[in-house]
Amino acid sequence: MVTIKDVARVAGVSPSTVSRVVRGQGKVGKKCRAKVQKVIDEMKYRPNTNARALVSRRSELVGVITPVLHKPFFGSIAHGAEREANKHSFRVMTLNSLNDTDAELNAVSSLREHGCQNIIIHSKYGAEEQLAELAEQILV
Repeated sequence: MVTIKDVARVAGVSPSTVSRVVRGQGKVGKKCRAKVQKVIDEMKYRPNTNARALVSRRSELVGVITPVLHKPFFGSIAHGAEREANKHSFRVMTLNSLNDTDAELNAVSSLREHGCQNIIIHSKYGAEEQLAELAEQILV
């Protein structure tokens, strides 16, 4: 797996310069940007979203929890969430609760462990108070 440091070494620039090129932000001259982009393309570098999430303390992840994904209604919710998330360069992680309250809670915990701060949940079995408490935890 090619790292940002590998790209920087080959391009003869700092890792922060490579990061600025990848993000399309910050001051990088046109020639330098083109050179770094060429190395990125040649080496087939892909940013490590997990590393990025560690540094920024947030992930570009939307979690979708449904009772049963194979049903058309819930599938359309997941599809719509993914379509919109893609417009904003977010990834979607979809989990099924399989009509089980404990599985819903575990799914929320799992998403939070992955740094997910955006969760769409269709709860068929969770109590209203329990869902309100989950929402409060997510907002913290």
